[in-house]
Formats: sequence, C-alpha cells, structure tokens
Amino acid sequence: LVAKSVSQALRKEAGLQRLYDELYLPLIPVLAEMENSGFDISQKELKRLIEWYEEKRESMETIVRHYPALSKFFESHQHFNFSSYQQMADLLYHTLKFPIIRKTAPSKTYPHGQASVAEDTIRILKAGKGHLEVLNALLDRTKAKTILKTFLRVFESQTAVSQDGRLRTNYNLHVTETGRLSSS
Repeated sequence: LVAKSVSQALRKEAGLQRLYDELYLPLIPVLAEMENSGFDISQKELKRLIEWYEEKRESMETIVRHYPALSKFFESHQHFNFSSYQQMADLLYHTLKFPIIRKTAPSKTYPHGQASVAEDTIRILKAGKGHLEVLNALLDRTKAKTILKTFLRVFESQTAVSQDGRLRTNYNLHVTETGRLSSS
C-alpha cells in the first residue's frame, strides 16, 4: 500500500521513477524487518534513566525554591506548580522583575497575549543579567521533564505492553520534505 502510494506520487514528478525503483522500493523490506524486529530496551537501564531525570527535575526545582530572592515568594506559594503558566509568569515577571520580551498569541481570554514563559523566552532572558542560577535551573528542569515525557515514559509504557520487551515503531519514508525517515 505504501509502495503504491509512493510510486504514484513519484511518477507524477519527472525523473523520479528511478529514485523509487532504486532507493525506495529496495528499502521497503528493510524497513518492514526493522518494524517487525523492534529493538531491545534494557528495563534496568530505562528505570535508571527515569530515576536520574526525575531526580534532576526535582533538584532543579529545589534550587529555584531555595533561591534567596524567591524566599518570600515561596512562603506564600507553598504549593507552587512549575507546570502552571500563570505561576511561572508570576515568578519571572512579578517577583524577579524580568522584562516582558515576548508574548503568547492572542486568544479570546487574552486578546493581547500573555507574557511568555516558553523555553526560548527563558533563554533570551538568560542572555541578560541577573538571576542566572534560577534561569539555568528552570531550563535544566524543562530539559529533564521533556526527556522524561517525550521519550522515557513513552518507552516505558510501550515496552510494558510488548510481550518481549522490545520497542517497535513505524518508519515513514514519505512524510518529511527532506527525505529522512520519521517514525510514529
């Protein structure tokens, strides 16, 4: 089915039939074998990585919570949620007094947007002066959380379902514009 779809698409473009015949078609059985075989995930190593990134995330939150300029803030925000947009904006822009350099897209609730707390905005704030320890800790926390959520927890759930502990994916040849493989 994929081969037929790719073949039809490539035939529409002049000279691409050769690409299909010599590259795509021979690659299909290789990718099918890769999908069927999957790859082994060491449950022990996966568990170790999950624990390490959880500890990293927690230690970065501790650095922020114990930062001297934020002591009064955390006295009144004992149940601070680092994943809360509003609470992070309050910490960065009201308490630490960073300038608002970027806003979110307008919405019905916020027609002029809100002060951004996105990772790229925090990187720009870091280029300025002040509170580098907090900004570095927030960036490191975000990185650890992203790795946990995007990869490690997904691997954990997928291999838990798998009978043989192997991770399997679908490889896509014709999804990206650059011709590289993607997986889903």
